[in-house]
Amino acid sequence: MIALDLRGHGLSGKTDEDHNLKQYARDVRRLLEALELIAVTMVGWSMGTSIILSYLTQFGADEIRSVAFVEQSPRCLSASDWEYPLGGGYYPEDLATFNQNLRFDHSGAAKGFIRSMFAEPPSAETIGEMYAESTKTLTAVAINSMTSMTYAVLRPELVKVTVPTLLLYGERSRLFPGDLGKWMQS
Repeated sequence: MIALDLRGHGLSGKTDEDHNLKQYARDVRRLLEALELIAVTMVGWSMGTSIILSYLTQFGADEIRSVAFVEQSPRCLSASDWEYPLGGGYYPEDLATFNQNLRFDHSGAAKGFIRSMFAEPPSAETIGEMYAESTKTLTAVAINSMTSMTYAVLRPELVKVTVPTLLLYGERSRLFPGDLGKWMQS
């Protein structure tokens, strides 16, 4: 198993440039090529799912054996024809507020987001550990990544998923309430 730290995230090099789904997918492609990996299974949780969809759009599935999508919608923003946005209703103003909170109350915004990822909030210790991990990513990078993911409209890209796919969606999800997993399956 290989766990990738995206550019600017975790322990990878820090750069202010190219923090968007298309570039992250190109970075994944470069990694697969550099390691000469074929017939891989890609697993994406949250933004990782969006990156996989961007990868499949740009490069196809020739070298991919299978994928797993964990708790992510192909569209985060609300729309009249979309019933599974982030939080059950997410608008550009919500993103602007979140980004502003990240800038001026990073700890509060990040810990609140971490709590929202679980039906039952984890212990303060676990939240603290996850928050400490998140601080390895610069605030500007987190904002650019979140913005890229939020404005992505990846529903049309689902037809490019031509390999066996495991869908993992929480029945009591606070991030994507409703039966998004069932919709993704169809």
